[in-house]
Amino acid sequence: MPNPERSIGELFGHLVDQFQKLIRTEYQLAKTEIGESLSKTLRSSIMLLAGGLVLLPALTLLLGGVALALTRAGLALDVSFLLVGGVLFLAGAAIAAAGMKRLKRVSLVPEKTIAQLQRDAQIPRNIPATDPMRQRHEHAAA
Repeated sequence: MPNPERSIGELFGHLVDQFQKLIRTEYQLAKTEIGESLSKTLRSSIMLLAGGLVLLPALTLLLGGVALALTRAGLALDVSFLLVGGVLFLAGAAIAAAGMKRLKRVSLVPEKTIAQLQRDAQIPRNIPATDPMRQRHEHAAA
């Protein structure tokens, strides 16, 4: 609780210190929140890349299988190429779909920080009108 005997300079210094602490805390909150979002985005992007890497050889195998199927008219080797290519294609598509789903859930907007800043902005409005510092401020602003 502030000492009523403090000078205006001391009160102002205390206010500046408190404001600096608030800004540092808000900065740290924003930094943490953005870091978490970037981490989720990175993990989702890696899944997308992994899906793409699996899809590339799958496409190669499927095309090779189609080519062999057309030239050899259905030999067992052709069927095996198509089966392996189809399985790889489905696995790659599933991995890429999971990565896209995760990526859509990630927001880079620091929502917690914004909410906290909005709450902090309400603090001056919540100071009672009988507070002498508020009365002086309002009188000076008028």
